[in-house]
Amino acid sequence: MTTKRVLILGAGFGGAFVARDLARLRRPDVEIEIVDQDNHFVFQPLLPEVAGGSVNAADAVTPLRLLLPGAMTSQGVVAGIDFARREVEIVQGARGERLRRARWDHLVLALGLETDLSRFPGLAGHAMTMRDLSDAFRLRNHVIFCLEQAEVAETMEERRRLLTFVIVGAGLSGIETAGEVAGMIGRGLRFYPRLRRDEPRIVVVEHLPRILPELTPRLADYAARNLQRRGVELVTGVGIRSAAAGSVELADGRVIQAQTVVATIGAAPSGLLNGLDLEKRKGRIVTDRFLAVPGHPGVWALGDAAAVPLDDGGIAPPTAQAAVRQARVLARNLVAALDGAAPVPIAFQSKGQLASLGARRGVASLFGHEFAGLFAWIMWRSFYLGMVPGWTTKVRVAVDWTMDALFPRNIVQIPQTTRRAVRRRRFRRGDLVFGRGEVTGPCYIVIDGRFERDDGRAITILEAGDLFGDGVLEGERLRRSTVRALDDSECLAIDPQDIAELAPVASTAALTRRNSGRRRSR
Repeated sequence: MTTKRVLILGAGFGGAFVARDLARLRRPDVEIEIVDQDNHFVFQPLLPEVAGGSVNAADAVTPLRLLLPGAMTSQGVVAGIDFARREVEIVQGARGERLRRARWDHLVLALGLETDLSRFPGLAGHAMTMRDLSDAFRLRNHVIFCLEQAEVAETMEERRRLLTFVIVGAGLSGIETAGEVAGMIGRGLRFYPRLRRDEPRIVVVEHLPRILPELTPRLADYAARNLQRRGVELVTGVGIRSAAAGSVELADGRVIQAQTVVATIGAAPSGLLNGLDLEKRKGRIVTDRFLAVPGHPGVWALGDAAAVPLDDGGIAPPTAQAAVRQARVLARNLVAALDGAAPVPIAFQSKGQLASLGARRGVASLFGHEFAGLFAWIMWRSFYLGMVPGWTTKVRVAVDWTMDALFPRNIVQIPQTTRRAVRRRRFRRGDLVFGRGEVTGPCYIVIDGRFERDDGRAITILEAGDLFGDGVLEGERLRRSTVRALDDSECLAIDPQDIAELAPVASTAALTRRNSGRRRSR
């Protein structure tokens, strides 16, 4: 019996549910591997509630090894895809140094979307996003930090800036984030006696004429009235122009002084997908009605990164509903391909859309019927609790909601470690820094001690001030030499992206020094 390997890239709604449906078949002739940079499935509709503190961060995710007992889970970063050799390059290892090539008979592309804010100057550097669990947890911590600092602010200007929260984008994610943040602040102010209830300011900026374009105007109007009654400002018909430290500039020239900016816009295909030689539509991989990628036998795509055609000539929306439906069909078609049977086409009709506004209010459009208020909020929670994968996660989320209804919100600010651009690394005599053939990583500057670099042709001794590992700046993907410590030594480790950020500044500084020297010599 020949075993067929199904390799799934991405563990979002599309990838995780394909793997789950395939694993449930328990076919001995099918080997399933799913690859993702995280070891868990994130239930994204719950991220605003994580940010608002009504759901514990660890309860909005399900471990892939628990969710997919019949599949092999590999944590790593996909570096490249070779369609001719039917291999995928995956970066793994404790230091991200190992490049593994995984073979596949069937490849499922479910890599989803990333956030690209490059169109708006300063936004990428100053805005928080809402794409994954760490984003939501970071926002929760940041809101608490702002309340703490506003409580002891020495000037009214600083206080107003700390208590102003700007959310860019008024789709489902933006409105739900605004509602949950407003709820968290409203319920938390009782613990900050120096802050008045009318001081916090939440501003939602949307370039379209109204909020919630996914829902009907009637439901959007209800949501707008509800949020405005709770003090949320809605700025519609005006986009954002730029962001800076402590402020946001709108397209009409207005400037809002704010310590917090949350961007729920900018969804874009990953850089890996952009580099693939596949037909795309609006940046998404074109598939046929069976979710197969034309011209590439054994390659399939689904979810946010796939342009799946529908009966009306459009493409499937980038929603959890659509991804789960596609996963079910794709699992059937993979089995059909393995058995030599006929595949089935995708047929998707949205059940509707729901949005939580916080404060036990919501809006919902289901099967052609519209609901608003408390009943819609209950429907929202019931609908998504039913979609949460795994009974363990369902119970945890239900317990969180119950605790939130009975007790005050937890306002503990949990510090998060941020990545340092420059890190000191110490090596003992004989320690390996990196080896030939490993994936390129940080560059190193020797501070103290000696290192030996062996490129296969010559051996070089590196001492204080010497730079090594800088081949990555010239486009090298793999290390060309092996470096070991000759003594107990120290060096600075700098990631390539940080050096790339500094390079233009360093070049300008060097030019300025040269010009200054010429002027002095005259």
